[in-house]
Amino acid sequence: AARADLPADAQATYFDASRYALTFVRKLDQLTPAGEQLLGQLATDLRTFPDELVAIIATTGPNGNDESDLLSRRRALKIVRSLGELGVDVSRLRPETRRTGAAVDGVFVEVR
Repeated sequence: AARADLPADAQATYFDASRYALTFVRKLDQLTPAGEQLLGQLATDLRTFPDELVAIIATTGPNGNDESDLLSRRRALKIVRSLGELGVDVSRLRPETRRTGAAVDGVFVEVR
Protein backbone atom coordinates (compact mmCIF):
# COMPACT_ATOMS: atom_id res chain seq x y z
CA ALA A 1 0.00 0.00 0.00
CA ALA A 2 1.15 3.53 -0.64
CA ARG A 3 2.03 5.50 2.44
CA ALA A 4 -0.75 8.01 1.80
CA ASP A 5 -3.26 5.13 1.84
CA LEU A 6 -2.32 4.11 5.37
CA PRO A 7 -4.07 5.37 8.49
CA ALA A 8 -2.34 8.36 10.13
CA ASP A 9 -1.02 6.27 13.04
CA ALA A 10 0.53 3.75 10.63
CA GLN A 11 2.12 6.53 8.56
CA ALA A 12 3.87 7.82 11.67
CA THR A 13 5.82 4.58 11.98
CA TYR A 14 7.73 5.26 8.76
CA PHE A 15 11.27 6.56 8.91
CA ASP A 16 11.28 10.37 8.67
CA ALA A 17 14.44 11.44 6.88
CA SER A 18 13.58 15.13 6.78
CA ARG A 19 15.10 15.84 10.19
CA TYR A 20 18.62 14.80 9.21
CA ALA A 21 20.86 17.58 7.89
CA LEU A 22 24.38 16.52 8.80
CA THR A 23 26.85 19.38 9.11
CA PHE A 24 30.56 19.33 8.35
CA VAL A 25 33.54 21.45 9.27
CA ARG A 26 33.95 24.05 6.53
CA LYS A 27 35.96 22.77 3.54
CA LEU A 28 36.57 19.37 5.22
CA ASP A 29 34.91 15.96 5.17
CA GLN A 30 34.87 15.97 9.00
CA LEU A 31 31.50 16.12 10.75
CA THR A 32 30.88 18.84 13.32
CA PRO A 33 30.10 17.62 16.88
CA ALA A 34 26.40 18.24 16.17
CA GLY A 35 26.74 16.28 12.92
CA GLU A 36 28.36 13.36 14.78
CA GLN A 37 25.50 13.28 17.28
CA LEU A 38 22.89 13.39 14.52
CA LEU A 39 24.73 10.63 12.64
CA GLY A 40 24.38 8.38 15.69
CA GLN A 41 20.64 9.06 15.83
CA LEU A 42 20.34 8.46 12.09
CA ALA A 43 22.08 5.09 12.46
CA THR A 44 19.74 4.11 15.29
CA ASP A 45 16.70 5.09 13.26
CA LEU A 46 17.92 3.32 10.13
CA ARG A 47 18.46 0.13 12.12
CA THR A 48 14.89 0.49 13.44
CA PHE A 49 13.54 0.77 9.87
CA PRO A 50 15.72 -1.73 7.99
CA ASP A 51 13.60 -1.84 4.82
CA GLU A 52 13.94 1.83 3.86
CA LEU A 53 16.15 2.64 0.88
CA VAL A 54 17.95 5.89 1.58
CA ALA A 55 19.81 8.46 -0.51
CA ILE A 56 22.67 10.25 1.22
CA ILE A 57 22.82 13.57 -0.65
CA ALA A 58 25.80 15.88 -0.29
CA THR A 59 25.22 19.37 -1.64
CA THR A 60 27.26 22.35 -2.73
CA GLY A 61 26.09 25.85 -3.53
CA PRO A 62 25.37 27.12 -7.04
CA ASN A 63 28.97 28.28 -7.54
CA GLY A 64 30.41 24.81 -7.03
CA ASN A 65 33.42 23.63 -8.98
CA ASP A 66 35.26 20.35 -9.47
CA GLU A 67 36.96 20.69 -6.08
CA SER A 68 33.73 21.34 -4.17
CA ASP A 69 31.96 18.55 -6.08
CA LEU A 70 34.74 16.16 -5.04
CA LEU A 71 34.41 17.30 -1.42
CA SER A 72 30.66 16.64 -1.59
CA ARG A 73 31.31 13.15 -2.94
CA ARG A 74 33.80 12.45 -0.13
CA ARG A 75 31.27 13.68 2.43
CA ALA A 76 28.50 11.45 1.10
CA LEU A 77 30.81 8.43 1.05
CA LYS A 78 32.03 9.21 4.57
CA ILE A 79 28.44 9.15 5.84
CA VAL A 80 27.78 5.82 4.13
CA ARG A 81 30.98 4.31 5.60
CA SER A 82 30.24 5.73 9.05
CA LEU A 83 26.70 4.35 9.01
CA GLY A 84 28.11 0.95 8.03
CA GLU A 85 30.48 1.11 11.01
CA LEU A 86 27.44 1.86 13.18
CA GLY A 87 25.66 -1.31 12.02
CA VAL A 88 23.56 -0.05 9.11
CA ASP A 89 23.39 -2.24 5.98
CA VAL A 90 25.13 -0.02 3.42
CA SER A 91 23.58 -1.86 0.47
CA ARG A 92 20.42 0.18 1.10
CA LEU A 93 22.25 3.52 1.06
CA ARG A 94 22.95 5.47 -2.12
CA PRO A 95 25.45 8.35 -2.01
CA GLU A 96 24.63 11.29 -4.29
CA THR A 97 25.88 14.81 -4.92
CA ARG A 98 23.87 17.84 -6.00
CA ARG A 99 24.42 21.51 -6.63
CA THR A 100 21.70 23.58 -5.02
CA GLY A 101 20.39 27.08 -5.61
CA ALA A 102 21.22 27.99 -2.02
CA ALA A 103 24.70 28.71 -0.72
CA VAL A 104 24.49 25.78 1.69
CA ASP A 105 26.88 22.87 1.96
CA GLY A 106 25.80 19.79 3.86
CA VAL A 107 24.54 16.26 3.66
CA PHE A 108 20.86 15.48 3.63
CA VAL A 109 18.93 12.23 3.75
CA GLU A 110 15.98 11.18 1.57
CA VAL A 111 13.92 8.02 1.65
CA ARG A 112 13.69 6.39 -1.80
